[in-house]
Amino acid sequence: MPEEKEVDLSYIVGCQPVTNIDKSPCMGYSALPGKSRDVLAQVISDRVSFLKKTTDDLALLIEERQELKSALQSNIDNNLCQIQSTIYALEEDMCGVIDKGRRRTWLEKQISELYKERRQQDLLQWQDTVKLKHERRKAEKELRSAMLDLWMIQFLS
Repeated sequence: MPEEKEVDLSYIVGCQPVTNIDKSPCMGYSALPGKSRDVLAQVISDRVSFLKKTTDDLALLIEERQELKSALQSNIDNNLCQIQSTIYALEEDMCGVIDKGRRRTWLEKQISELYKERRQQDLLQWQDTVKLKHERRKAEKELRSAMLDLWMIQFLS
C-alpha cells in the first residue's frame, strides 16, 4: 500500500497536521479502530486545506472586483472627458448655430447616459462584493469549525 501523503497545515495558526495518533482504546474517538481514526483525521485535514483555499480565492475575487470597478470607472471618466472637450470645442466654433445646438444636446445626453452607466456599475459591483463577502464569511466559519474538529482529534489522541 502506498504511503499516505501528509498535509502541511503550518500556514494555519495553531493548527498542526495529525500524526502519530494514539491508538489506545477509550471512549469516543479513540474507540475507533486505528485506520478509521487516521482516515477521519485526514478527511478533516483535507477539509481545512480546502476551506483555507476557498477563503483565499474569495478574497482574491473581491480584490479583482475592486480592480475591475476602477478600470470601468476610468473608462467612463475618459469618455466623459472626451465628450466635454467636444462640447467646449463646439462653443468656440461659430458656424452652424442650429447644428451646434443639436450636437450639444446629443452630447449632453451622452454624458447623462455615461453617468447612469457609472451608477449602475457601482451598484452591480457593490452587490457582487456583498455576495462574495458573505460567501467568504461562510467559508471562514466552516474553516474555524473544521480547525476545531482537527484540534479535538489531536486533543483526544
